[in-house]
Amino acid sequence: MKHLDISNSLKMSAIIQNEYKLPHDDCSSECDDSLESIIKVPMLARSFRRYLVTEYCDEILDFYFMVEKYRDETEHKKQVYEMIMDTYLTEGSPREINVPFSLKKRIIDKSDALHDDLFNHVQEHVYNLLNSDAKERFINTETYLSLKDYVKRRNNSAEKPTGGDACSKILLNVIDIVEGNEWDLIENRNGIALSESTTLNVLGDQNLEYIRGDTLVNLCPEQVMNMFLDLSKSRTKWDKKFIKSELIQELSENMQIVHFEFKKFDQVLFRSWRLFPEGHAVISYRSMNRFERPEMKDKPRVVVKLSGILFQPEINDTTRITVMYQMEEKVTEQMRKYTMDILKKVQKFGVVF
Repeated sequence: MKHLDISNSLKMSAIIQNEYKLPHDDCSSECDDSLESIIKVPMLARSFRRYLVTEYCDEILDFYFMVEKYRDETEHKKQVYEMIMDTYLTEGSPREINVPFSLKKRIIDKSDALHDDLFNHVQEHVYNLLNSDAKERFINTETYLSLKDYVKRRNNSAEKPTGGDACSKILLNVIDIVEGNEWDLIENRNGIALSESTTLNVLGDQNLEYIRGDTLVNLCPEQVMNMFLDLSKSRTKWDKKFIKSELIQELSENMQIVHFEFKKFDQVLFRSWRLFPEGHAVISYRSMNRFERPEMKDKPRVVVKLSGILFQPEINDTTRITVMYQMEEKVTEQMRKYTMDILKKVQKFGVVF
């Protein structure tokens, strides 16, 4: 089996995230559907990039952010310059952007000095490309409208969503945490990247650990989401540590309380999920106490806070799976191993790398 190294993709995500910090996203200003307001709000900028992936032009947004990085860079400016040239402006490069040769020549002619404004003309050209039909289609998607509403709600802390709105808020919180900029890559092998964080504090809880795992599979987001939602014995085909599960309560068509039993632990979880029209999907989890499902005598019950799985369509008909667990420090090592293990299982079952 050939394993796909996703480190470059993760690095690009990190560049985008680090240019626009999330002090729990800088969403103080209202989004007016302009490109300028979209790229200023990290959650909207990253959602816009996911949309551009489906239109096969995400490289132009990546280039835009790389130029921002170049402009701010002081110590490694030449390295960033070379990365931009080799990745986006060299003929035949895999991420080459479509810009007139005259603009490229301006850069080459002035490259000896490496001034901050070296890429300004090309960046302006790319900005105009972004601010065209693709942006107009994006702002009419259900995903964008949901995120825009969520940003508005979070700016107004007195507004408390309920019912279906509350479920949407939970799912968007999962996306927010997964795409936060506080992750440290601790392992990247066999096509799986494992990251962790102790600094995120989305729910105001202290002493919590965050584990994140990423991989790519050759299945569509809906297929992979259904694998994780499966409560039947067929789950054992890919999850060898799964024993059984039970639906405790059906709350709605996309919200349940379920009990999972694995070989070394069990869980009682509230879960909700959504498949967005643009193709990506998300599942959220949170542990619950249920008197009718007391803790088992022969194995511990693992408790997780707000956790979830994000399924994002990528190029070449692949799906990026991102698993994220928020938990107390005492179970971190156990969930780190479980995260790596479950992504290995999904790889073996669903990929043809």
